[in-house]
Amino acid sequence: MKSFGSTIEELRGYFEQMTEAERVANAMNIAGAYGYNGLLGILLSADEDYNKLTDSINNCSGAAERMAKIKLDNLQGDITLAQSAADALKISVGEQFLPMMRLVYQEGTELLGQMDNWVQANPGLVKAGAAFVSIMGSAAVSVTGVSAAVRILQALNVDLVQAGVFITVNIAIGLITPPIGINLYVGAGIAGVTVSSLVKKVIPFVLGGIIVLLLLTFVPQLSVGILHLAG
Repeated sequence: MKSFGSTIEELRGYFEQMTEAERVANAMNIAGAYGYNGLLGILLSADEDYNKLTDSINNCSGAAERMAKIKLDNLQGDITLAQSAADALKISVGEQFLPMMRLVYQEGTELLGQMDNWVQANPGLVKAGAAFVSIMGSAAVSVTGVSAAVRILQALNVDLVQAGVFITVNIAIGLITPPIGINLYVGAGIAGVTVSSLVKKVIPFVLGGIIVLLLLTFVPQLSVGILHLAG
C-alpha cells in the first residue's frame, strides 16, 4: 500500500497535466465541494512550498504529545487519565474472561434449548409439576403466616380454631384473586386458556369466598359451634 506522501506526490504529477476544468472536477470528486480548494492548493503549489509543508509535517512529532500533556496538567486531566486507566483495566480483564463467559453463555443456551425440547415433549408432566408447586406454595404461605399469627392471636385471647378457619379461607381467596393469585396462572396453563378469560369465570367464586369469610368473622359459631357441641 502506498504511503500518503507518495499518493500526494503522484497526484501532483497527474494534476500538472490536466486542464483547469479537469483539475476542479477531479479535486471535487476527491475532496468534495468544501475541500477541493485546499486540495488544489497542495497539489498545485510550487515545489519549494510543498517541500516546506512536508518538512513541517515530518518534524511535528512530539507536538501533539506536548500539547496533550499541557492540557492534562490539571485536576480534570488527572481525572481523565484515571478514567483512561480504568477503561484499559476493564478491557484487559474482559479479554481474560471473555472466552470463559462465551463458554458459559453457549452452554447455558444449549441447556435451555434442551429444557425447552423436554417441556414440549412432556406437557402433561409440566402441568402436573406446576399444580404441585402451586399446592406446595399455598402450604408454605399458610405455614409461614400462621406460625407468626398464632403468637399474636394467643396474646389477644382469640379462639385459635376460628382464627385457623379464617386464615385458611382468606388464603384460598387470595390464591384465586386477580391479578396476583398464582392458582389463576396454573389453572390457565393446565386448561390451555388465557388468564383474562379465566378471571371472568372465577369472579363468582371470589365473591362467594368473601361472603363466607364475612360470615365466619362475624358469626363465630359457624366455625367453632360444632366443636363446642361435641364437647
